[in-house]
Amino acid sequence: MVQCYCKKCNGDLVETRTRNVHEAEEYRLQESIERLKRDREKKKNKYKIHNLRSSKSISDDEEDIRNLGDGNGDDRNYQFETDPFVNEKEVLGDDPEIDDSDFKNTKLKFNDSWILFWIFKYQERFKLPDVAINSLIGFFNLVLKDVDLQRFDKFPPTAHIA
Repeated sequence: MVQCYCKKCNGDLVETRTRNVHEAEEYRLQESIERLKRDREKKKNKYKIHNLRSSKSISDDEEDIRNLGDGNGDDRNYQFETDPFVNEKEVLGDDPEIDDSDFKNTKLKFNDSWILFWIFKYQERFKLPDVAINSLIGFFNLVLKDVDLQRFDKFPPTAHIA
């Protein structure tokens, strides 16, 4: 029997194994606390607010701006050399050369088409690639057919068929 000076025992006599377990637990807790303190300091330093007057920061966008005025100090006459607005359709991956009139026969012969609409809205909302949506439609196909084969027999297995 040995004395254990952990917070539980507070100097009581315990077996050696018990003391070793208590010491290991306290060491693990101490390491965890130190790690949390280091992480907190890293986050604190990461989001530290700087005095904007003392530090001069130049944005890359400021180089794209030129003054169109005649030098009279009118700050309202600035213009971007590049278009600051991004066409959202291009970001989402739509092909601008595809005309919507190419897809005139897009009527679904499927009663639960709301499921496909939801999946495509999900893709639009989270900007997912077509590969992920194809996998998601395949997953829905398997699950829905497992639930009711008769009802979901015509559910498309891929996005290309949808």
